[in-house]
Amino acid sequence: MKPLSRRKRYAYLVFCYALFLILIPVIVLYAEGYRIVPGPSLVKTGGIYIYETTNGASIFIDNKKTARLSALSDNFFIQRLIPGIYNVRVQKDGFFPWEKEIAVYDGRVSENASFLLPEKIYFTNISATSTLRAEESIKLVQEAEVLFSEKDTTNLLTNGQVLLLENLSRKVFTVVYSEKNDIFLVGGKEKTLEVLWRGSGRLPYFFCLYDMCSDSFSAFYLDQKILDADFYPKREDVSVIRLTDGIYVAELDRTPLQHIRMIYEGENLDFRLSDNRIYVKDGKYIYTAPLP
Repeated sequence: MKPLSRRKRYAYLVFCYALFLILIPVIVLYAEGYRIVPGPSLVKTGGIYIYETTNGASIFIDNKKTARLSALSDNFFIQRLIPGIYNVRVQKDGFFPWEKEIAVYDGRVSENASFLLPEKIYFTNISATSTLRAEESIKLVQEAEVLFSEKDTTNLLTNGQVLLLENLSRKVFTVVYSEKNDIFLVGGKEKTLEVLWRGSGRLPYFFCLYDMCSDSFSAFYLDQKILDADFYPKREDVSVIRLTDGIYVAELDRTPLQHIRMIYEGENLDFRLSDNRIYVKDGKYIYTAPLP
């Protein structure tokens, strides 16, 4: 084979060097999360972080399955998304799917926490007139009796917590306090709940509707009176509410879609929460069920 001439070797060297100089910034920009979008224009991508602990749950981005949660994970982290609004769905067999329209911004990670509620929550009658007499049932009955004998949570606020609400000049039927982030759940209007943040530092994500944030908001507007409310166990973005026709689990997150599911049907009910368990007083009977 005839060797290349000196001129051709020099031309190839210059070409490779020029290609190297062109590709280096492209590779660096790509690694930094930049992408070319129609226009054309160069934008920096963002991400979505979803907190979830249900083993085997799957996440779909715009109806495309993106990841599945393993037993060792407690979140989904989807990176390198072009800025825009994405339909995000988390689902698992036996649970109601959780779905949101989440906005992604350039160079930022949008945070949320999915909530998978079982399609069926099984309540057990533990009242004294029940046929159950097991030792565990007796303990549950005793706990329920203590819970239902307690005063309304509005009257259990400390002086410091009351001061946090000193600017709230309206009649309320219930006030529930979450110490973790100084969040209040206030029922003052018959068909809505007010969620108030009185903490310091970073505002919890569910006080933001896309890029608009406020330290208070109306959680939802219903066609029934809200008779009672409390925070779902170990959550500040989900509530348990009592309406005229039953007990519901309702999200407090401002981001659409907002899910409200009935977990117990009936009238003239009362409920209490303790750890991961709900107690429902239905007439002379008391029912209980674990909440995931």
